[in-house]
Amino acid sequence: MDSKIFNLLYWQHYIILEEDFKHTRRYVELNSDNFETYSVEYTKLLQSIGSEFDVICKEICKYYGYNNKQNIIGYADVIIPKFTGIKESKVLIRDNDSIVLEPLKEWNYNKPNSPGWWKVYNKIKHDRSNNFKKANLYNVLMGLTSLFLIEMYFIYEIATKNNEKMKIPNTSSLLFEIKDWKVNQISLPRGILLEY
Repeated sequence: MDSKIFNLLYWQHYIILEEDFKHTRRYVELNSDNFETYSVEYTKLLQSIGSEFDVICKEICKYYGYNNKQNIIGYADVIIPKFTGIKESKVLIRDNDSIVLEPLKEWNYNKPNSPGWWKVYNKIKHDRSNNFKKANLYNVLMGLTSLFLIEMYFIYEIATKNNEKMKIPNTSSLLFEIKDWKVNQISLPRGILLEY
């Protein structure tokens, strides 16, 4: 896989999910006061995000030659050692610096544990009637930042392995950034490229 294929097959899907989430901000302000707000739209988003997280984790495992990983703990067994620092990575919201998220902090394979939002995603998938209120702003936000984070790490890995100059997606996230990732400027004929 190269960056072009990644951008086409995975990152564009992420951008659509991010846009769908941004539309919910017309009705619910992205603020910790609203974290418990739940809705049908958040249910739909959480199901889509969880499904895409599963897809990208399988793809990462295949990328490293592990075709037999089929669950979140199995994915962690491959991804956490390969993407060093991903568990500790903090995600910032570009227009609200009061919220700093560590969406994959709980993810572990030594002492098997999945992220809290992933547990909620599965509860809603298997028993929506008893878990509907868990499809809230907080869990959707944690899921979306987890997807953002893992895809950013993956494209960086792909670009590094393929010795590509551009190590970030073609289209930037308008919502999130990873705290303390260093940005370098590269001059190109068409302008300046910011590379993480």
